[in-house]
Amino acid sequence: MTITDDALDELVREATARRDRHAETLGSDTSWRFRGPDDPFTAAQEWGHHWHWTDVSFTATRARIERLPRRPRLEDDEQNAAWAAEDAALVYEDALARYDAVLAEYVAYLRGVRPEQRDEAVAEWFAGTVVEHFDQHFGFLVEGALLHEEATWQR
Repeated sequence: MTITDDALDELVREATARRDRHAETLGSDTSWRFRGPDDPFTAAQEWGHHWHWTDVSFTATRARIERLPRRPRLEDDEQNAAWAAEDAALVYEDALARYDAVLAEYVAYLRGVRPEQRDEAVAEWFAGTVVEHFDQHFGFLVEGALLHEEATWQR
């Protein structure tokens, strides 16, 4: 299975919709602790998280297509914690700009290779990172909103 140009266009539309939904939600108050009032994760760290994972996916895709060695990384939880610490001082606008830049670079790369090079693994990595991962994190946003509501609910 390969990602045809039409299928890639559809994936990019889906990725853009997820990105825009996230930006609209997180950008309304960038200081809001969106995972709940007791969670220190910021909106900037959320974009940093997506930026890092999209870069990992893009690097793995490029390594697969160009037959390059893959770079080692930590286990997911360790890696997420390391990036969250690294991104603690990241400014929201900078984090969003970094995500947008790596996504644009990833899409341009995929458009620049032959469709037969965009195999099933590449399709799974791209869709998993820029569509499904955002859906998972949108669930965290909803859960966080409910935790905020619960913490301030007047009985």
